Amino acid sequence: MDPCLDVSANPLHELRAELSRFEERVIRQRDALVLLTSQQLADCDALPQALRSILEVSAATLSVERASIWKYTNDRTAIECVDLHESRRRRHSAGFVLRAADYPAYFTALLRADVVAADDASADPRTCEFAESYLRPHGIQSMLDAPLHLNGVVDGVICHEHIGAPRQWTADEKSFVVAVSNVISLAFERCGRQRAESALSLQAAALNAADDAMVIADRAGTLVWVNPAFTRLTGYNASEAIGKNPSSL
Repeated sequence: MDPCLDVSANPLHELRAELSRFEERVIRQRDALVLLTSQQLADCDALPQALRSILEVSAATLSVERASIWKYTNDRTAIECVDLHESRRRRHSAGFVLRAADYPAYFTALLRADVVAADDASADPRTCEFAESYLRPHGIQSMLDAPLHLNGVVDGVICHEHIGAPRQWTADEKSFVVAVSNVISLAFERCGRQRAESALSLQAAALNAADDAMVIADRAGTLVWVNPAFTRLTGYNASEAIGKNPSSL
């Protein structure tokens, strides 16, 4: 056959095929992000199920076997798995811990990069530390991870793990993973604010219900809040007391 007539060897044909694959990926990623942002991410009670859905959608969009979300422990010496989704087995698990002291290169990469894209994870200097204990036992060849942020500080990571031949991650796939990490980070921030507001409401309710007079003053000693018991016991209502120093009452 004349090579000039071989359509499969035509550079223009190959370019069109690559553009078609790119368009399919971008459409799939766009639809996934629309779905992810529709999750109940502002409700702390619904967040665990929302995170499971995010991992399932993200893994399917990237065609990877495993996707997981990890959060730093309180002492920041390790990350703990919040949820791990395995596509073929259709199961979720959690609780695994990775210590920073055991994988220093990877933890350093999380703090410095927007995305950790390891085409050959066993050879990549950022992820090769996992080769014997994690990558080879699970058959993982490629990793695509993005850090999670809480109030501007790296607080965890979302991981995507490909099983099979080493895979070269595309620029649009990297951008997609960063977008997913931003969705998850926002969800954790909203949940954190919700819990803080709930705690403050409970504290305020307890102080208001207390039988003892209680006040809050600034550093200069000026009253900024008094509870109802203060009014009952002193005769000064809140409008009379706030803004004054107790010694002037």
